[in-house]
This record gives sequence, C-alpha cells and structure tokens, in this order.
Amino acid sequence: MANAGKQAIQLNVKNYIQQDRDGQQVQEEFTTKTKGYYYEVGEAIYVEYEEKITENIVAVRLKFEANDKVTIRRQVNGTETTMNLVKGKKTDILYHVTGAQAITFQGQLNLLNVDQNDADTFNARMAYNLYQSEEMIGQYQIELQTRVHV
Repeated sequence: MANAGKQAIQLNVKNYIQQDRDGQQVQEEFTTKTKGYYYEVGEAIYVEYEEKITENIVAVRLKFEANDKVTIRRQVNGTETTMNLVKGKKTDILYHVTGAQAITFQGQLNLLNVDQNDADTFNARMAYNLYQSEEMIGQYQIELQTRVHV
C-alpha cells in the first residue's frame, strides 16, 4: 500500500490457536471480517482493527518491522497486553489481569511473511509460541488479508 497517512481498510483476519486447557490439547480457529486502518511510520507498518473472538471486543494494533519483528498490542476491558515478538528469540511479555498481579510469559516469533504486491492490498501471516516457565503453553497464528476501503 502506498504511504499516504492513515488509510481505512477492510480486513479478513484468521486466528489459529492450539493450546493446552486442563490437560487437553485444544485447537480453535476464529475468522473476523472487520474494518480498520493501515499506516506507516518510518520503516514500520501498522495495522489497527477490532475483533470479537469471545463476548468481548478486542482492539488490536500490529506493528511490523522488517521481516523479523512484530509487536501485537491487544486492549480489552481496560487491560492491555503488548507482545514484542522477534523471530527465533524468546522475549518477555507481561500479561496484566485486572485486580491481580501481572503474569510473565515468553513469546517467540517463528514465522513472519509480509506481502505488499500493489498499492491497495497488504497481507501478512505470522506464527508464534507462548511459554510460561520454559513450558510451551500455546501455538498461535494470525493471517491478515487487507484491502483499501473504498
């Protein structure tokens, strides 16, 4: 997409989640069609949108830097979590729970593909793992397909 300030976009977002819940491996897939924004600041690309995976609406901002770093910021019910993920490297993540002490996780980006073939589209795919106390607690994947909103 061309760098012309904040652009309104339409998004198809797919979230794939595989995690352990009460000793059982659970796989889920969520698809969201929504509107959002695309913009560039320096070399970084930002995509903002809202999604509803559970009963809550989650504000999401993704920041893509080069082909090896993505920042995922999620805000819901006054709680914000920011994950700075780097390809091949574990990074610390603080997960704030309302009325409780923050929980520390680690995240590792395994895959990041960013595709800008023309001025009207932006596609991205990322996969990452989350760990707690060196034990993997989940595998996650996000796929974005965007188009300039007309």
